[in-house]
Amino acid sequence: MIDKQFAEYLFGAFSVTRWNDLVRPMDFTEMDHRAFAMMLAFFLGTIEEEHGRIRSRHPEEYERLNEWVAGKLEPLLSPYGLVEQMREYFLLPDVAGGQAADSGAGAGGSATPSVATASEESAEDPVTRAYRILEAAKVYSSYREFQIARPVNAHDPRLPEIETDLRERLEPFLDFVGMRRLIMELDLYRLIGVVDRLRYQARWSRTPRIPQTSVLGHSLMVAVFSLLFSVQIGACPVRRYNNFFGALFHDLPEAVTRDIVAPTKSATPGLPDIVKQIEEDTVAEELYPFMSPGLREKIRYFTENEFESRVVLQGTETIVDPDEITARYNSDEFRPVDGKLIRVADEFAAFLEAHQSMLYGVSSPALIEGRSRIYGAYIERGTIAGVDVGAMYHQFELRS
Repeated sequence: MIDKQFAEYLFGAFSVTRWNDLVRPMDFTEMDHRAFAMMLAFFLGTIEEEHGRIRSRHPEEYERLNEWVAGKLEPLLSPYGLVEQMREYFLLPDVAGGQAADSGAGAGGSATPSVATASEESAEDPVTRAYRILEAAKVYSSYREFQIARPVNAHDPRLPEIETDLRERLEPFLDFVGMRRLIMELDLYRLIGVVDRLRYQARWSRTPRIPQTSVLGHSLMVAVFSLLFSVQIGACPVRRYNNFFGALFHDLPEAVTRDIVAPTKSATPGLPDIVKQIEEDTVAEELYPFMSPGLREKIRYFTENEFESRVVLQGTETIVDPDEITARYNSDEFRPVDGKLIRVADEFAAFLEAHQSMLYGVSSPALIEGRSRIYGAYIERGTIAGVDVGAMYHQFELRS
């Protein structure tokens, strides 16, 4: 189960605003920033897998700050067995690439470049490559926010300096094929332009809430919950990977179809299937042309039947019972994905969105009904695929 304290801590990222000293045409939140970065990291990583390129970097030192951050996160992550990986990320800058102060978070782009050089060859270390991809995606995510804010800040004399700083921080990652495609505004640039629409789409669009959350940020929260579920049930590496990215991209079709509120989707018996087919057709028409065949297959696997637990048997995608994956198919060769758990994570994130707003004093009939519906559906469910969802909801006391 997900601990209530951790869930609320994670949800707080929706309230952390970025680029506070610039005019913002929209709210930039830390959750959206990280969600965009993780989607981009997936695209960059997949492209690198297809091209087999890898280089090294030498970061600056942020050990004292990173030790402080690690100490804060350790109590929250210890129940999930992720402390070692977290400390490796923060405290081994020679591998992880260091964690520079992030432009856009507060100061609006004044961070010192976090990469010294990426021009030296290194051994093919997958850990180093993974951390470099994460860093590249994070920096580009800041640059993307800057591109959105730039037109309404044309009067600001700091703009050239901020842009130069961000471009300098991007330069060491140009050995990545995907990064060059972004800078040259080729297929990947057009793809992330479509994906970026998710940051403009508000969750619970029929009612005011505090804080407002986007489909983009919601997707990352669902992905984190799905990953934590996966760790707790002892999922194999590919299963963890599929559960995280399957959750991260579960709402990707909404980038091209826009959100259809849940009551409307179920207005008639046949409508859910019709909506699903429209989403699949639209994704094929508007997103697949910008993807390589390998990337296209991965996204298809994540977005079609996204809430069904499934494996690949003799080359055929097969829907199975959630408990069957753990019992028979918890091995990389079967490419397992716990769609039912992704659904649990999706609805738990929705529950938090309603619940937290009501705690802040902003309520409505839609929020009350939505929260009660989700709570009632899971409070007595017990265990789903090894996760005690009933106990997870018993942590919360509902008040009107």
